[in-house]
Amino acid sequence: MKNNIYRIQKQLFFAVAAAALLSGCTGPAKGESAAAADTVWFPAEASTAFTEEAETETPAGASAAAAPTETVSREDALLSDTYDLTRVTFTAEAAGTSIYIVGGIHGNETAGWKAANALARELSDGTRKLARGKVSVAAPVNAWGAAHDKRTTYGNVDINRSFPGDPAGNDGEQIAAALFDDIRAQQPDLVLDLHEALVHTDGSDSLGNSIICGSDQGIEELFLGLLTASDRDPDFPKLNVFGSPPAGSINRTAGDILHLPVITVETRREDDLEQRIYSQLRVIEYILAWYGM
Repeated sequence: MKNNIYRIQKQLFFAVAAAALLSGCTGPAKGESAAAADTVWFPAEASTAFTEEAETETPAGASAAAAPTETVSREDALLSDTYDLTRVTFTAEAAGTSIYIVGGIHGNETAGWKAANALARELSDGTRKLARGKVSVAAPVNAWGAAHDKRTTYGNVDINRSFPGDPAGNDGEQIAAALFDDIRAQQPDLVLDLHEALVHTDGSDSLGNSIICGSDQGIEELFLGLLTASDRDPDFPKLNVFGSPPAGSINRTAGDILHLPVITVETRREDDLEQRIYSQLRVIEYILAWYGM
């Protein structure tokens, strides 16, 4: 099984590399919920490191960042009052890439939604400057699951098997529909879906730190850049690569129906929470820096 996974990862790596080199393609040119407000956690040391890196380093192949703008507007949108689902959007004066970050579709995958909320908090208070473009954050999507450390909803539904959702369906389908409709309306250039690997009974997981991409079209060089950073930067999470996201997942559905590139980020459960949040934010900040944001 491990040999098969390794072979798939290796094949995908070289497929992505070949696509980037042969096509010369580049990526697009161009708050938190009440349930989480009292439970957001963020390591101060990591916060400083991310901010400094984003302002002083530009990943290879990235577009140059605009000078950080002092004026960043904030929009708070209530996507579902019933399920405490909100989305906060930060928009810089300078035009640029639009990235939609989703965390906590599985409520017990804590590092994902806490990393998303940490970024939103820093963008809100100005600790993290947004040079250009737009960042939207919806986290935790499964507010009940986050509050009760559960993967599924109150109705025991896996939201990440329920997309594009149904406004008249069960609770998971309603949440999925509200989020999916907002992503459709926003039409971001990239969706980041933050997760954590599923834990086995022995405490291990089969994915580790990984990125999952159903289609790399339009983000070939970004995808290759992430893998290169993983290989060369000792402080960057060592990433496994997987394709074929499951049916009903936001990754598969947003790609198939909305034709949007989606990267799912998974973190290694053997690591402690602080390290897992750090790993999520390292990947997020690399992507923001790639687009000069």
